[in-house]
Amino acid sequence: MVRPNKMVDGQIVPLTDAEWAEYQKMQSDPPLISQATITYKADVWRRSTEEQAAAIDTELTKLDVRMRRLWDDAQYLDHSTEEFALLQATMLQAFGQAETDRILAPSNA
Repeated sequence: MVRPNKMVDGQIVPLTDAEWAEYQKMQSDPPLISQATITYKADVWRRSTEEQAAAIDTELTKLDVRMRRLWDDAQYLDHSTEEFALLQATMLQAFGQAETDRILAPSNA
């Protein structure tokens, strides 16, 4: 393996021995990437009753353009985002804990 260089103050310099050791360790033992917890939007609609779907749709029309485009263009809801938290809070008020948990349950569980 060829030792890579780095840029320091506009100059290309070799990695130090410690940096080189860390680089080699990262290459041989890459960090694990955890799988995101998601709910497919199609599952939200499938799990909703007609009344719940109508209520969700009504709330979606009240969103600002950015949030509406995020909803319209995404195929799934990532549970780690603030947008998911907003949707969850809105649904909790409308449907209660049990129904919200059921509708927004992870699709990849």
